[in-house]
Amino acid sequence: LSVIEGNDPAILLYEDLDFTHYSGTTELSHMPYSARFASQNDRLPSGYQFRKTSFGEWRRRWELAQRITPESIQGFYPICREQFEWLPILRWLGPLFYRWSKSRFIGIVVETDDGCVVATADLTAQIDNSAANTLRVSVDPDHSEITPALLTYCVDIFRGLSAEHMILMTVERWQEWVVESAIEHGFSIDYHQLRMGTRFP
Repeated sequence: LSVIEGNDPAILLYEDLDFTHYSGTTELSHMPYSARFASQNDRLPSGYQFRKTSFGEWRRRWELAQRITPESIQGFYPICREQFEWLPILRWLGPLFYRWSKSRFIGIVVETDDGCVVATADLTAQIDNSAANTLRVSVDPDHSEITPALLTYCVDIFRGLSAEHMILMTVERWQEWVVESAIEHGFSIDYHQLRMGTRFP
């Protein structure tokens, strides 16, 4: 379960029920039109490339999450195929939903030259409605140097499609290099979510 950091009565209640804080997310926001222009450090290093993915392309994201999620977290919340795989009917309905809601989904992976995925990003850009843009980013800690370039690439997409809408960004708390880079790009931390869990005998 998730609890907003600072909600001490709820946290104490769950601790009394033997729940343990094992992870969490950082929730950030930013306006894409106010993002700073790319600097030299925001260029994707040699040996990497961006690739856009389709709505139903899930396997590479699953493999990355399995590889980089700490064992201490997977002890409470194992990374399972079912969390990423879309059923055929949902893969068919998904694009129709985005069209109906006047939004657009864009998936991005960063690959090494030999095809290894080292980062993913899921963007939902609002084209003609009042909702906020959303962004979720995950970066392999062994390749954290690509983070500034990935964030700049994502913000540039939002700037081109939906610059008048705020970006709401979710980052796993243990990926502090992503949070730090986001702040450097002008994102502000709105709040932290704590994940709490318990193990049954």
